[in-house]
Amino acid sequence: ARANDGVALEDHLRAPVQTLVESVADDLGYPKLVLAGEISGAVEGARPDYTVMRGGLVIGHIELKAPGAGVDPDGFTGHNLAQWQQLRHLPNLLYTDGIDWILWQDGQQVARATAWTAPGKGIVGARIDASDLVHVIDAFCADAPQAPATAQELARTTARLCRVLRNQILGALESGGSKGLEAVAEDWRSLLFPEASDAEFADAYAQTITFGLIAARAAGAGLTAGSNVADRVAQATSALDADVGLIPTALKVLCAESAIGPIEPAVESLLSLLAATDPALLNDAGDWLYFYEDFLAQYDPDLRKESGSYYTPAELVRFMVRLVDEVLRTRLGQPSGFADEAVTVIDPAVGTGTFLLHIIDRIASTVEERDGAGAVAGALREAADRLIGFELQTGPYSVAQFRTGARFRRHGVDRSPRVLLADTLADPYTEEVQLGSIYEPISRERRTANHLKATTPVMVAIGNPPYREHAKGLGGWVESGNPDAKQAAVLDDWKPPADWGMGPHVGKMSNLLVYFWRWATWKVLENAGNNGGESPGVVCFVTTAAWLSGDGFQQMRAWLRKWCSEIWVVSLSPEGHQPDVPTRMFEQVQHEIAVVCAVRSAEADMGPAAVWFREVTPGSRSAKFEELECIAIGGEPALTWTRCPDEWRARFKPRGEEVWLSCASIRDLLPWSASGVKANRGWPTAQDSNTLKDRWNELVAESDTDRKRVLFKENGPHTIKRGLTRTLPAFPNDAVAIPISEETKPCP
Repeated sequence: ARANDGVALEDHLRAPVQTLVESVADDLGYPKLVLAGEISGAVEGARPDYTVMRGGLVIGHIELKAPGAGVDPDGFTGHNLAQWQQLRHLPNLLYTDGIDWILWQDGQQVARATAWTAPGKGIVGARIDASDLVHVIDAFCADAPQAPATAQELARTTARLCRVLRNQILGALESGGSKGLEAVAEDWRSLLFPEASDAEFADAYAQTITFGLIAARAAGAGLTAGSNVADRVAQATSALDADVGLIPTALKVLCAESAIGPIEPAVESLLSLLAATDPALLNDAGDWLYFYEDFLAQYDPDLRKESGSYYTPAELVRFMVRLVDEVLRTRLGQPSGFADEAVTVIDPAVGTGTFLLHIIDRIASTVEERDGAGAVAGALREAADRLIGFELQTGPYSVAQFRTGARFRRHGVDRSPRVLLADTLADPYTEEVQLGSIYEPISRERRTANHLKATTPVMVAIGNPPYREHAKGLGGWVESGNPDAKQAAVLDDWKPPADWGMGPHVGKMSNLLVYFWRWATWKVLENAGNNGGESPGVVCFVTTAAWLSGDGFQQMRAWLRKWCSEIWVVSLSPEGHQPDVPTRMFEQVQHEIAVVCAVRSAEADMGPAAVWFREVTPGSRSAKFEELECIAIGGEPALTWTRCPDEWRARFKPRGEEVWLSCASIRDLLPWSASGVKANRGWPTAQDSNTLKDRWNELVAESDTDRKRVLFKENGPHTIKRGLTRTLPAFPNDAVAIPISEETKPCP
């Protein structure tokens, strides 16, 4: 609606609302409050009417509605509803139509002043209680930005602002109101994400800006100098290494007025928040382990699920790094482990950089013990080119860059590991698109990644690759090869021949973890890029465990037995599928998990590799972490590890599990029946007598009839999961298995 003069009705509120808020704030002890209005050319609906500042810091925003239009979101429709969905997550937001006032903080209503309207007079007769209004304005002004005390607080706050930024970018693109942002989106598609939709670009760009500003603050940028937001972003950019691909490039592009205009409010809020954040907090790498996971949980939980982004606990990372260090020393002829100059390491899904950080610490401790503390900086400076990480998602990539950089700076090193924005699974031989000079650092980074993939020998691949089932079409070059260059897909080496009869199970290989395993073995065990042929190497990943025994993975296991000299398997889920949450290594992951370390020594004879297996003791996550501290390969693995079958296609599980899994149905184990012991009752069958005794005692002691019926199920081959008891698997060929030793038979 518009007044007779053609001006939007809410615009008539600007002067009186500004005067009212500023004067009441001054009386309440909040002087020099500044209400900055919209800038010209801003995208309508994507920004509030006022950004409110005090002392150079943003304290909140005010959105105006036409007098009498109402400000309760329950009554919003159309444009007002869409706008509310974008603005509601701002930390401190005041909605008013000049009559009613509602204060929202982090999406929650915290204060309200509602007018009383005289009968028959409409808004002309509206009256509002002054004390209520003063309370609303007081609560709004009192919410001055507080510096986050922990990385978790910062993750959640920046996530909310990043979500607003993403929505503003998307709104600008969809409305066609920003030619500058449209040009940036087109360039990014050409260089980084050829098939990205507007929504995907908005997500990537918003995260890059957010973490770019975090990285700048971590590097010491003040973020307050300059008369406008573009100047402050330029200040942030100057604090970063201009030759490091994506982050400084994205910020340089953002400095252009045509690109920053529509998204200025969210960028301004980010700048103010980070300006109030102690850089020491940002450089405390210990708190950053779960930063991006906390960020995603607040920013977009679905994105975390879709990307398989579950970050590895430090205790598990420490175990895997120590295990590989032992392999390097005892199997691959590198007496100083990761600190040896011949050892090049890659994490192909680097996430937030946790594995690289632990390797950095391992190198530092080895060198200090060997040569003294004074030699650490030089050793790390030399190791910078040997430590490589690839990451496809811009958020964790940015976190990994400044985490590893901060760790090097802590040791007095002015270099950083090579953390690159790259699609690990993409064709390593493709030519990169060339754009203008401003994008040259990104182009150079992509060329570097392809060069590393195609030509640089790597001895170690380590990490936690993403897990995603039904991922057909996401494996890039690994899955499809390059038909134009007549290059077959390397994944074809792992597909079972047709005469094996595995057709119904081959689809299970369409999983991101399989694609990453195949890429890593191509790069390390086949030693891609080394014209001299194969050489020693090790791949150590933590993944879900279905491939250790699933029929569709038989050729994958046969290939690994052929190319490796030894394979070490540590099962982390003895409770089986869907264990109780306190027992899980990854709280959100219900599948069985295992660490597999595949080793090719210089003496590999191409015979079936020895596969060694051990399982942590069932129990709490913390207890498992403690046990991992005691696990090592040792000189005589037969004393502490169980040897798996040597048949080429056999499961990476002990022989006893082969007996169990070879049964077509439970009736093969229970060919007879007795009272209470039948094929359709799983609870009287277990892998050991103590489990049966525990179940029986629990059943007898239970007085509640309904509970007893639950314990004594009659509707299928299942047992109630209690304590260390596992669920009996359904047949045939279920991935969840109960190990039965050769000496132990099922008994009533």
